[in-house]
Amino acid sequence: MRRQRPRHAEPDRPEPTLRDVMWGLTAVQEEHRWMMDSLVAVMQNLGMDHPPFPNVDPIVSCPSQSHNIGYDIVGPSGTHHGDTDDDDDEEETETDSEGSEE
Repeated sequence: MRRQRPRHAEPDRPEPTLRDVMWGLTAVQEEHRWMMDSLVAVMQNLGMDHPPFPNVDPIVSCPSQSHNIGYDIVGPSGTHHGDTDDDDDEEETETDSEGSEE
């Protein structure tokens, strides 16, 4: 079965081969490398000797996610370290008692 040409393709233009696609990707990579090298050179000229983008390091969790590590900070649920989080039970009791009054 013959492959159908996409509707947006020009009828007189042949489909690109894998070789054409790889050549295009290589050209894009070289251009990207040139732009990054230029950016680093400009930043060094301005006195910024660090790379423009951070190196890929392990992800460090934000403080709101680290409430289980033993520090006395407020976590995302509003509980402090060592709190038993009994507040949820109290809220359910209040809601149940309000419903029974009606």
